[in-house]
Amino acid sequence: MTSVGVEPCLYPWRVNEYEVLSHIKGRHIGLPLRILLCKEHNIQKRKKMKYFIILIAISVTLLASNTVKIDKLEWQDNSQAKTTKLNWQDAKEYCSELDLEGYDDWRLPNIKELQSIVDISRIKPAIKRDFSNVENNYYWSSSEYIASSKSAWVVYFYFGYTYNGSKSSEYFVRCVRARQ
Repeated sequence: MTSVGVEPCLYPWRVNEYEVLSHIKGRHIGLPLRILLCKEHNIQKRKKMKYFIILIAISVTLLASNTVKIDKLEWQDNSQAKTTKLNWQDAKEYCSELDLEGYDDWRLPNIKELQSIVDISRIKPAIKRDFSNVENNYYWSSSEYIASSKSAWVVYFYFGYTYNGSKSSEYFVRCVRARQ
């Protein structure tokens, strides 16, 4: 139950619990919230009572998730997905050592998995709307580029295109895990 102890009404009436569907940054998040039903007296006119519902404001950070679940995969979507730049080998190690949302079975996605979150109807970023921590830049995949052992596949989320990049270059990292 999420609630706030501040009562914004002058004349509190009663508190009920409701399931509220919130829409934040493209995500639908159902949370039980405490809604304060209150009556406020019009002090100047004193003609009638006004009944209204005040939804208690909740910080976006309380609602934000660190992951995105799409089909059978769970994707890292915390602030580190927008800030962590590593070379290919370090990116693989980073994902294998990641402990997020109580799971430690994270890995660097293969190129098909990374392409599956591209939304070609969008640019800047060309990624599904479920994601909130995105750089319009290159992200590593675990798939090696067959023509050169010194390269691996990357997705450029500015347009959603796929390229090969030198394994020694530093690109962004978004880890993935299989959902149970």
